[in-house]
Amino acid sequence: MKANEFNYSDPQEPVEYMHENPDITNVVFSGGDPLTMSTKDIRKFIEPFLSVDTVHSICFTTKALGWWPYRFTSENDSAELLGYFEEIRSKKKHVSLIAHFSHPKELTTRAVRDAITVLKQANVVIRCQNPLLSGINDSPEILAELWQRQVDLGLVPYYLFLESDSESRQYYKIPFDKAFGIFKEAQKKVSSLSKTVQGPVIMHNAGKILMQGILRFAGKPMFLFKHIEHPDPEMVGEQFLAESDSEITHVHQLKPVCIPSLSLSAEFEPSLV
Repeated sequence: MKANEFNYSDPQEPVEYMHENPDITNVVFSGGDPLTMSTKDIRKFIEPFLSVDTVHSICFTTKALGWWPYRFTSENDSAELLGYFEEIRSKKKHVSLIAHFSHPKELTTRAVRDAITVLKQANVVIRCQNPLLSGINDSPEILAELWQRQVDLGLVPYYLFLESDSESRQYYKIPFDKAFGIFKEAQKKVSSLSKTVQGPVIMHNAGKILMQGILRFAGKPMFLFKHIEHPDPEMVGEQFLAESDSEITHVHQLKPVCIPSLSLSAEFEPSLV
């Protein structure tokens, strides 16, 4: 999606684009980490969007809640930041913090619990995403504990990511079929309140795809995926099959399979593996 990206320094610049595209209702500030900025700078870039009626929500993706919870409780402009979140809410815009956690231990400190409390008091909804990392959290037990702790603290499990193009991914990569097995087993260990999490979700240059399962066709295993974000709105929700291979760890290794006509015969097993 590089062709659709642009940089800007004038906070007013995106407003015209938003007016021309009223179907865009959600603004996401990501990065990097937008909460490393001062509240003054955050306000400068968000304020223009608050005058756009078609914008319903403002989201911040951040690791701050895990590695810098004091950003919300005891920094020089912490009170100003929380006050600005409340100001956004007063203008009928939903405020979400997409918090990045990788392990349940990150949710055990007093500092992070205090930060969660003040954010909730400011009417901020906290949703949680995490990557699946080999050697860190690649077990059903750790994932289930992570999601349960989030629910215990009033947070919403949101995404389990699998794909990343960072240079260090080689140290943490997990084969797709193993990742799906870990996710499926973790889901068995939690209540429905934790099953708001979508996963495994794979990031790629056309958006996000969700691994829904592993099917068998003519005796061969195949991955079943669904587009949950795509530049072409008509593709959102569309499913596709790809060859299953225990060595696949990256989206570019996938080989889509085209089956023009599926008949319910002895060769087709529609149940998920």
